[in-house]
Amino acid sequence: MVHSARVVALPNPKVTPPAQQAALHPLAPKPVSVLSSTVRIGTGIVTQLAAPVLTIAFLLVLWQMLASSPTSALPSPLKVIDESWEIIVYPFKVGNGIDQGLFWHVTASLVRVGYGYTLAAFLGIGLGVLLGQSTLAMRGLDPVF
Repeated sequence: MVHSARVVALPNPKVTPPAQQAALHPLAPKPVSVLSSTVRIGTGIVTQLAAPVLTIAFLLVLWQMLASSPTSALPSPLKVIDESWEIIVYPFKVGNGIDQGLFWHVTASLVRVGYGYTLAAFLGIGLGVLLGQSTLAMRGLDPVF
């Protein structure tokens, strides 16, 4: 004969209900209005961007002041923007010779960087293998490296 026992949990006066535990826990999320969280996010963005924006503004003003002298060898930032405005605004312009948009100038530069990096990698790896395999090469180039 099998008897089934029924277990009933009695309330413990020392244990608080889960809803009250969440409210009492120090790390529990506190109700926040949408406006205050938006203000907090906006304040965080402003504090993160303030230093870089002020630094760039300071450097541009300094550059403008130093380049405004008639004997200055460098152009001012306003003159640079004025003379390069067309290639900045129309980056994909296709023209004759050097009359191209900024995208094409940057692409040509990056292709040159790629060629240089590839050449340097081949030479560096080749020299490293040579130094690793040949004691004569290692002794010959050891003072250099």
